[in-house]
Amino acid sequence: MPDANARQMWMQDLRSLNFEPLRAAFPDLANMGGYAEHYAHSDPESALVKLRNFAERVVDHIYTAQKLVRAPQSNFVDLLNNSSFRMVATDLVLDKLHLLRKLGNRAAHGEGVQVIDAVRCVREAWQLARWLHVTFLAGKPADFADFKNPPVEGIDSKAEIKRKAKALAEENAVKEERLRQALQELADLRAADNESKPASHPQSDPPTEVLAKQQRASAAAAAQLHFTEDNTRKWLIDRDLRLAGWDVPAGTTSSDSVGQEVEVHHQPTGSGVGYCDYVLWDDNGKPLAIVEAKKTKVDARQGQRQAELYANGPEKMHGQRPMIFFTNGHDIWLWDDAAGYPPRALYGFLSKDSLQYRVGFQRRERRT
Repeated sequence: MPDANARQMWMQDLRSLNFEPLRAAFPDLANMGGYAEHYAHSDPESALVKLRNFAERVVDHIYTAQKLVRAPQSNFVDLLNNSSFRMVATDLVLDKLHLLRKLGNRAAHGEGVQVIDAVRCVREAWQLARWLHVTFLAGKPADFADFKNPPVEGIDSKAEIKRKAKALAEENAVKEERLRQALQELADLRAADNESKPASHPQSDPPTEVLAKQQRASAAAAAQLHFTEDNTRKWLIDRDLRLAGWDVPAGTTSSDSVGQEVEVHHQPTGSGVGYCDYVLWDDNGKPLAIVEAKKTKVDARQGQRQAELYANGPEKMHGQRPMIFFTNGHDIWLWDDAAGYPPRALYGFLSKDSLQYRVGFQRRERRT
């Protein structure tokens, strides 16, 4: 097991601007937050990968604190989708965890991440840190100072960034191994202790009433920290649309190519009017696609029927059946019902060129 000096080195490394209140209980999270702050401007890919690790560790700590059962070979998505975990973490918390997971994955694969993504995700991680502190450590929001943006000054050359990143990665690898050994020794001790006890029932999640109580505490903390003002899920959807080349204005205003909160007629409501989250317009003013956004806790496919109804309006109003996207911010599905295709999962939204080809040429070819 690592000695006291090694553990002390782990705890004192990389002091952060925003995550220090976590250091006493979760030094790993404080260090990861500090790393992401340091590299947000100079190396956003590395910062986002580290923030994905931050999100995984947050989830790991919650599973441990709540004694939640993990299915064998569970990956990060499996842990997030576990029904007991989803009770403990409100949909607003899940929004943030999925944001860090998704952008961390993109960064790891070199897929178009920017400084603005890293800075936003540092803030999301700070919000998660505050929520964890209030919900599970009996802390207060005031224990955290106002968020401080990662500093821009002092950005090193690319060669220096690589050298520092390599040195820091090697140092962290040694510390990660020490921590892994300590955790393994603890797990071995627990296993030996369990073997010495009489046989009992298989491990299971805490009773529903216990989870429900924790759910209420979690939701109260999220409300206290003003998570509803973050619009994390919308920010991620807007970002994915922009990544596909769509001009998505800030807020809920519309542009020539992207309509937001668009009024659509021919709906099964008392007034016959509904409001579609997004309509993606062609250059000729016809609808290429509509996007229906659901809450994170809801399977994106539950938006399929609502999206189908919304698509009826633009089709009758403009004489062209739009393609249909439905998403919960982290899963994106595409449905071209006019061409007879079933819904299928996508990694991202389609560009205008791709939609023009599919709605125009591909549908005509399929009919001939």
